[in-house]
Amino acid sequence: MDGVELLPSEIAEALDRGAIVVTGNQRAARALRFGFDQRNRERGLANWAPPPVMAWDAWMAVLWQGLVIEGHVAQLLLNRQQEHVMWRTILEADDELTSLRTVDSLAEMAAETWQLVCRYEGQRRLRTANGNTDARAFQRWARTFERLCQAEGFLARVQLEEMLRGAVGKGLVRLPAAGVVLVGFDGMTPAQESLVETLRLAGMDVEELRLRANATRKMLVEAADENEELRVAAQWTRKFLVDRPAAKVAVIVPGLEAERREIDRVFREVLAPELEDIRAASEAAPYEFSLGVELAETPMVATALDLLRWTANALPLERVSALLLSPHFSMTSEEREVRAEFDAFELRRAKVLRPEFSLDALITVLEGAKRRARLSRLLSALREMRAIANRLQGMTARTNAEWAEEMREFLRAAVWGSGSQESSVEFQTRRKWESALDELATLDFDGVPVEFVQSLEALERIARQTTFAPESHNAPVQVMGPLEAAGGTFDAVWFLRGGELSWPMETRASSLLPWPMQMELKMPGTDVAKDSEEARRMTERIADGAVPSRWRLQHRSLGIRLYRRSRQQHHDLGWWTPTHRSNSQCGFNRDHRRGLGRRPAT
Repeated sequence: MDGVELLPSEIAEALDRGAIVVTGNQRAARALRFGFDQRNRERGLANWAPPPVMAWDAWMAVLWQGLVIEGHVAQLLLNRQQEHVMWRTILEADDELTSLRTVDSLAEMAAETWQLVCRYEGQRRLRTANGNTDARAFQRWARTFERLCQAEGFLARVQLEEMLRGAVGKGLVRLPAAGVVLVGFDGMTPAQESLVETLRLAGMDVEELRLRANATRKMLVEAADENEELRVAAQWTRKFLVDRPAAKVAVIVPGLEAERREIDRVFREVLAPELEDIRAASEAAPYEFSLGVELAETPMVATALDLLRWTANALPLERVSALLLSPHFSMTSEEREVRAEFDAFELRRAKVLRPEFSLDALITVLEGAKRRARLSRLLSALREMRAIANRLQGMTARTNAEWAEEMREFLRAAVWGSGSQESSVEFQTRRKWESALDELATLDFDGVPVEFVQSLEALERIARQTTFAPESHNAPVQVMGPLEAAGGTFDAVWFLRGGELSWPMETRASSLLPWPMQMELKMPGTDVAKDSEEARRMTERIADGAVPSRWRLQHRSLGIRLYRRSRQQHHDLGWWTPTHRSNSQCGFNRDHRRGLGRRPAT
């Protein structure tokens, strides 16, 4: 049968004996759950319990929830936004930062640095380390953060491993009798390793399983430039799938976020030209990205945020035009054409001092428009929105939960969304938006009321930091980053952007931590040999991610592209040894070259 085994036999055996499977990333967990369900369907089962397969972070949360339910712990586990509020409060109280207009970016940087410290178990070392001015400032902030958490009963999520380690040592955690199987970890942080070791000492069987397909065919093909490389990859993938319709192909891309738009454009053109029609449903695409986009960038949520901003300030003409043409703002099929005409022939020709419109200004223009009678629905919605906006402007500070309800009421008045004609993706977007509003309400943990504008700014930050990825439709082509590919096997793997300037990916040391401390704890970006070895292991894992060939292939199972560089060096990634150069570039050791089949891209 064509196609890889969706549920590897080792994982199936572990689940059958009752073990918990913990993956290194969410994508691997979703794939294994899908494989489990597919296996049960093929067996003819009518119903079954969900498999205990989850990512590491989800497993940590489940263990902590068990301690809370049984009354062993009482700390409030902070989410990302709550931690941000705490760090921002600490920074705003620092006299040395009074010249900063906003501390939000610095608060995010401080939170990320604290995560790094906890993952490498460096809390005690940080208290006594000597560093520069920036490092001493972070030490001061970290001490304040720890004191606040202890006084208020808060716990940062990154400290879960440390707390659970203590609970396991006291016998408070219920350990699964069949043990735990770890899948898809290229490496573990010291905090993770310490917890695993504590679990083993407590008598629990913890097995680390490495899924290796050991591909028998590998090839390296050179391309003239990035555009040619991408197009040849798409053409090769199309030919592979035409010959083997049931196959699964992984396209692995370092720095996928920056490449996403261009990859989507070329893959749409080559793999699914029928989707060039804007009326076609994108859910039917034969490829999908494992990496989501910012929730704030989705059309529905971008419309919602613009509508909410309209309550306090006028919007630029271009954004008002976008709202008028948006299918998510009080739109009906009868009004679509007339709204476009109103925008082009009346709104854009209106005489205004500045190219922007408040709700009042747009209502005034619309009331005097020639097409007013045909835009009665829109005018009615705008008047309801204005009434709510006027009420909001007169309200004093409230809780975020109260503001969230006001925002929901305002969007209902704007008839936001697609109504009964919502697609699956739009339905999922709405659910994610509701989750964002619920997360906004959690910012009331400190009991401090805020103004509407502050609450809206917090919601925008949540929407920017929330990743939205529609539910997987298990497309035959999975586009993912190197880390996300861990724990998966495929019929073919294409490693895109494998040039010496883009792989291995750059790792940087923290600018807020003392350098000797980072060296001592072997943090990322401090040990060239360690970083190179990790990149080698990841590359070998990617190279072995395709199953042994079951067919007489005209194309190889693994395609790896390297660009022409000044010395025209091309090497088999299965055996190269990276050595760092200046500017964080990567070179290759000639002593480890192996000559595999090479052919020009055509």
